[in-house]
Order: sequence, then structure tokens, then C-alpha cells
Amino acid sequence: MKFLVFEVIPMLEKELPSYHVGSTRVLMGDSLGGTLSLMTAIKYPNNFGKVIMQSPYVDDRVIEAVKESNEIANMTIYHTIGLDETEVPTTKDGTEDFLSPNRELNNMLEDLVNDYVYKELEGKHTWKQWQKDLPEAIKKIFNN
Repeated sequence: MKFLVFEVIPMLEKELPSYHVGSTRVLMGDSLGGTLSLMTAIKYPNNFGKVIMQSPYVDDRVIEAVKESNEIANMTIYHTIGLDETEVPTTKDGTEDFLSPNRELNNMLEDLVNDYVYKELEGKHTWKQWQKDLPEAIKKIFNN
């Protein structure tokens, strides 16, 4: 998170000057990258105001961070999960259900975030699934 905020943003601002407005910056990721995107935006809301998360890993820490965030209502969030993500292989615990925790997160975000899109897609926890939805995600996140 610190790398993104204190090294990547200053380098990008130097190379591609912008208005230094965090609400226009997007973090995007799939799986743990989606989790990192959301958690970074929550921790640094003045630096990132938009999140695309495809099949993020959701646990109690993520749920708690969302509950405690005072800025999440002002973010733009695009969130997808695959309907077949009930047994996702992980390096930590064998397989995990990603669908149920993402549905729980969706229920929370629907109530908290003013600009939020949630979609359940056909498919598993693979790049092939996320890639197909990427044009739609980018259109939605930048048309606001």
C-alpha cells in the first residue's frame, strides 16, 4: 500500500501530471489484487476514489475495514464474482468459498456506497472470466 501511495503516485504525477485529485484515480485487481485495491482505497481515500475488484478474497479483516471506513460512501466501486467460485484453490487453506463472502460484502456495500456496481458472472476464479468483463468494468468506472 505504501509503495502505491508514496512511490507509484509521485512517479506517475511526475511523468503524467494530473490534477492530483485522488477521486479520479482507479485501483484495479483480481483475486488478492482486488482485495488489495479495496483495502488501499479504504486506507488512503484521498489518493484513490475508484476501485475495480474482480473476485476479491474477502475475510473478516476486509468486512471490518469496510464497516470502519468513513469515506467509502464517496467511492466508486465495481465488484464482480463468479457463480462457480465456491471451491477456489488457495495456497493457505486448500480450497475456499469466495462466492458467499463476496455476497456478504455486496450486501454491505449496497447500503454504504453511493456509486456501486455488483455483478455475479458465469464462471470460475480465472483470468478468462475477468478478461471478458474488463471492457464493461472500465466503461462503468470511467463514465461516472
